[in-house]
Amino acid sequence: MQAIDRTAMRIGLGGVTPAAAFMISLGSLGGRRRLARRVRTGSRSSRGSTSLPAAFDGCTRGGDPAFALVTQTIIAALFVVMGQAGTTVRGAYGILVNMAIITFFIP
Repeated sequence: MQAIDRTAMRIGLGGVTPAAAFMISLGSLGGRRRLARRVRTGSRSSRGSTSLPAAFDGCTRGGDPAFALVTQTIIAALFVVMGQAGTTVRGAYGILVNMAIITFFIP
């Protein structure tokens, strides 16, 4: 937002920043909703598949593929821990910030 604000001030459009912040927030919310829909429909489309264990086919009452999400979380946490082995606190913080940025912009 600071880059948008500074650029808008430079070209004389100071009132653009709140509108840009609103549009970025709205886009982020839409991306999160779209990602959640993909996760739900992706698990339903894999039902009956013989390539995945039967536990991945089950969904909770809300339609969330709980076992698949927990398994993915555990695997991602293992990768993070292995990636941080032997780094300093500064390096670990850098990895944490990079992961947050990637998580924000991918959906």
